[in-house]
Amino acid sequence: MTVEDIMKIKKFSYSRIIVKVNDKHIEQEDYATTVVNDGDDVKMIHLLAGG
Repeated sequence: MTVEDIMKIKKFSYSRIIVKVNDKHIEQEDYATTVVNDGDDVKMIHLLAGG
């Protein structure tokens, strides 16, 4: 399963999101090719702006 697969399953469509797999930042263009294995630490953080 890739980062892109997870985002589709979770229905994430945020324009600004930070993805880390095992504390390594994943660039948006790499979502489709970055494989997530069982036991990996995956963080997807939606950035918000406000004032």
